[in-house]
Amino acid sequence: MIRINLLPRKLIEKKKIGAFVVFVSISILFSVLICVLLFLPLRDELQAAKRRLELEQLTLRKYQPILQELEELKREESELQARLTSIENLIV
Repeated sequence: MIRINLLPRKLIEKKKIGAFVVFVSISILFSVLICVLLFLPLRDELQAAKRRLELEQLTLRKYQPILQELEELKREESELQARLTSIENLIV
């Protein structure tokens, strides 16, 4: 049997364009959904990392005076060791 297309060409083209627009819209929506689903866990992980960083910075500030005191004591120890060495050289 012979099929005759009675629809005008413009109407056929409009249907094709409409289907393409729907396809593109769904594709964009799906892409945005995937991006959001991938971004949310990363955002939570980033916030957790920021909290850990702040905690480590607080710990560093807490121990900074102790570290400075330790460096001062090491410097004094090296000065005293140099004095002791020079005194031992004078005695011998």
